[in-house]
Amino acid sequence: MDWARFLFAVLCALCVLIIGILANYFDVLGMGDVKLAGALALILGYFSIYLPMVAIGFAFVLAFGVIIVLMVKGKVKIGTSIPLGPYLLLSFIGTTSYWLVTHSA
Repeated sequence: MDWARFLFAVLCALCVLIIGILANYFDVLGMGDVKLAGALALILGYFSIYLPMVAIGFAFVLAFGVIIVLMVKGKVKIGTSIPLGPYLLLSFIGTTSYWLVTHSA
């Protein structure tokens, strides 16, 4: 069964990479963010189909919240690009911690 889980994780990572490359083509994401999201999807996809989606979705929501706060404070303007990497890593840590707490024996 471990081979099936590994192949599923690779499939999750490939899907994230394809979507990320398309987003990079339209200048929405940088390639560093795409590669990081693909690596995180590979790790999280081994454990569950939902973990990569939750982690990446949470990263975007977290980054959106920070951008809104920074826009209200006047620190950034529309069109300013920010790195998504810290939010991806934070959501990865949170998602992994949640999975470990809920699935520990």
